[in-house]
Amino acid sequence: MIKIKNERQVDTMKKNVIHIFAVAFALVCMSLICSPQEADAKKMNNPNADFTQEEAHQQKRMLKYAKKAYPEFLKHYHMTGDEPLSEYPLISKSDIREHPEMFTSRYIDRVESHHATTGGSTGTPFGFEISANHDPVHQEFLWDIMGYQKGDKIICVNGASIPKEKTEKNIYYYDLSPTQLPCGGYALSCLYLTEKTAAYYFEFIEKIRPAFLRGYTSAIYRLAQYADQHQIHFDFPIKGVQLTSESTFEYQIDYIEKVFQTKVYMQYGHTEAAIFGYTYDETHKYRCSPLYGHVEILDE
Repeated sequence: MIKIKNERQVDTMKKNVIHIFAVAFALVCMSLICSPQEADAKKMNNPNADFTQEEAHQQKRMLKYAKKAYPEFLKHYHMTGDEPLSEYPLISKSDIREHPEMFTSRYIDRVESHHATTGGSTGTPFGFEISANHDPVHQEFLWDIMGYQKGDKIICVNGASIPKEKTEKNIYYYDLSPTQLPCGGYALSCLYLTEKTAAYYFEFIEKIRPAFLRGYTSAIYRLAQYADQHQIHFDFPIKGVQLTSESTFEYQIDYIEKVFQTKVYMQYGHTEAAIFGYTYDETHKYRCSPLYGHVEILDE
């Protein structure tokens, strides 16, 4: 069991930067995640809802697993494994880099996992083992909030590299997932988006006729600017836009909603799989799912 510190802007409308300290339980980060579909959907969307019982149940499961899976960690910190969550130490990324054996589950060979690496936004990429399928149930939950229905198409505007032989033919996309979930059915790379290439982006969007757009705020904002300047109007509705991976400002939200005649939602997560934040109404304030990870807001 570890505590991972991650700092992000989570109240976009007020633009207040606060510190989020997320508690992750890992293979090096193993989340024993409760599906939001197992909880009352209305309760999940209520910012004042009390999840004390559900959270206590999940923490009990995690601590029970941690006691069995991380003997080296407990030995190093002179713990028995029976301590309450509040007595576990705050762990830094440097601790994990220096002592990876303490943060590797003794059951790693029995659990499907993969090596994950962060984007290095704090200066140095951070690599660790993580259990598979830790995220999709919450991603699908957010799509449900946005009104996703089976058959809807989703275009993900991301930073993927496209082979030169394709970009030379003005192809800036590739198939992502036939099921559309959890992150979209088509990847449309923003790396090649310019005034000269933008027409090909909209040609692809109009061909796919997506119900939703998902991706980097800056890229979708640029698409909105081009559509506005060139008077592009889709003959199909965009049911929603999900912004992720970047800070978002109020003027960007207002502009994207105006141009695409839709609602904007935002999603925040990180590779460590300790936090899943999402917006659920017109206030655009983030709610951190209490069924995904334990989040503490602390003073430094």
